[in-house]
Amino acid sequence: MSRMRHVLTTVIYSPLAPLSVTSLGRLLRIMGWLPERPVSGRSVRRVLVIQPHNSLGDHVLSVPFLHEIHRLWPQAEIDLIVGNAMTELFTNIPFVHRVIGYTPSKLPRPLTRYQDTVQLALLCHRNLTSQYDVALDPRWDSDVYAYLSRAACFFSGASLRFAYSGAVDARDPDLDRFLTRAATGGSHEHEVIRKMRLFERLGLSSRHVEDREQLQTSDVLREVAAAGRSEVLQILQTAGFHEGTRYGVLAPSASAEKKIWPIELLSKVVQALSAKAGLRFFAVGSAREAERCERLAHMNPGIVTSLAGQTGVPHLCAILSDSALFIGNDSGPAHISGMLGRNTVVVSPFPAEFNGIDHVLAPSRFRPCGPLVRVVQPQHPLAPCRHSCEFDEPHCVAQVQTREVLVPCLELLAEAAGAESGEVICSRKE
Repeated sequence: MSRMRHVLTTVIYSPLAPLSVTSLGRLLRIMGWLPERPVSGRSVRRVLVIQPHNSLGDHVLSVPFLHEIHRLWPQAEIDLIVGNAMTELFTNIPFVHRVIGYTPSKLPRPLTRYQDTVQLALLCHRNLTSQYDVALDPRWDSDVYAYLSRAACFFSGASLRFAYSGAVDARDPDLDRFLTRAATGGSHEHEVIRKMRLFERLGLSSRHVEDREQLQTSDVLREVAAAGRSEVLQILQTAGFHEGTRYGVLAPSASAEKKIWPIELLSKVVQALSAKAGLRFFAVGSAREAERCERLAHMNPGIVTSLAGQTGVPHLCAILSDSALFIGNDSGPAHISGMLGRNTVVVSPFPAEFNGIDHVLAPSRFRPCGPLVRVVQPQHPLAPCRHSCEFDEPHCVAQVQTREVLVPCLELLAEAAGAESGEVICSRKE
């Protein structure tokens, strides 16, 4: 059955095979419909980075990569193509010149890839009027997003098109047809490190990115937070908070149901922290996550206030930048909190027993960056799951108990209090 499915999939997508698309693209370029490639060999003056999706966590993890581009080519203009919901994150970064929003297809498969490919070609036709020296896709996986971003690299007309090879995860080496040079390596690395080492692996930079750099904070995200601070003060005042009020932030949702720690358990942690540390909390999330945030607020009157659907990305960064503590699932807000250097406790569904596996849910690959991040995991998968959770709803993650989350929260708060008072606080290491 799996072989038959593979053959059927190959037939359905054959018109979109990289060889077919590049052949058509060359014809469209000759006709003047797609941007023309500039003369190679000149200095890098214009760079295009393509990430045409709306995953907040993935985009936050790309911020150090963008900073690395700016370090490598400080005089170059950096333009981005990102999912339209992510434009706010990048428009406030000083060294980003232009941000182009893209609306991903919502059609069912296989129509979605056809529509996305055509839309990205149209976007390049209509918006990329300038010549690019370099086009980049920082994604490591050779998945559907890699196909789209690398096809868009080709459509852009950039003379140099760089990304990881589709062979790195043995899924789609044919993607390399969209590129002028493909990098290899990166297995069993954190996603931030993989992205930043792309330049070293391509021979463009002699700087070696150390593993410890995933523990650094981001000045770039602080600037994004500063852009949203004035409006956030009004949001806090409307919610009954005054400037200087000590608060925590909760992110009770995630992109996949299997990542969501049961809200009843989170509520117990919130109540304990209110009693022990006097914290009040904001629950944050998108408009589609409002129901869960409002339910958490309803369960904790006077302790939790829902801001779901009320904050753009700069506002979310500003709220997190001043928080005493973040608690949440493996999600975009967790990545922002960690990279801002805030106390961050994340509940992961991935079993600690298999942390060495290069898996899309493994914290070793996608945990939030930053020096004050604690990840809480179930020790083992819950039957019938094997290496990772195979359910579509909360399952393995439900094994995590309230005390396992409460303890690192209290430790981080105690360390912060000790640092403010000048005391040395000893605590359990992860």
